[in-house]
Amino acid sequence: MADPTRGRQFDNLFIAEPDPWNFETSDYEREKFATTVMALPPERLGHLLEIGCAFGTLSALLLERCDRLTGIDVSEVAIERARNRQLPGANFVCGEIPPDWPEGTFDAVVISEILYFLAPEEIRMTAQLAAQALPAGGTCLLVNWTGPNTCAVDGNEAADLFIKQALDEGLRVISKTMHEGYRIDLLAHFGRVVRTS
Repeated sequence: MADPTRGRQFDNLFIAEPDPWNFETSDYEREKFATTVMALPPERLGHLLEIGCAFGTLSALLLERCDRLTGIDVSEVAIERARNRQLPGANFVCGEIPPDWPEGTFDAVVISEILYFLAPEEIRMTAQLAAQALPAGGTCLLVNWTGPNTCAVDGNEAADLFIKQALDEGLRVISKTMHEGYRIDLLAHFGRVVRTS
């Protein structure tokens, strides 16, 4: 069930400070976004789903690697700014993950720095939904800040929770890279594991 306070919290954040994480001005963010895009499979993607797209800074770079992008974020303020970019091939929707997960299948799912804002059960449900949305061979890319935070879980714990559930859903870890302040995990879908007793 969606938490109405979460959207308001992030709306207030984007109203108080248009770029609260310095996406547009930080060399660190610029390097991290470039590394994120480079971590995707080399072939051009069809339809990519970006979870936690904010106001579309990373979305613009991801669109260089795919034909279509659906971006979702809990903040209506951020989504309106993303739409105002008028990025060809992009569709931005306001919604909360996991309850508002968009319908359809996607060639890749990118979840950048939002998992640790979720409760552990929400993280596990998000992994299930990502697996259901990916065809065989589809990929899921996780980016997580690994420094301290005030959330229920930190970035490493959030990534590990997601991956543990994802393994049961048929995803496999293709690569894991550690960087200064963040980690990137790439998973691919190989079909759900069927256990026999």
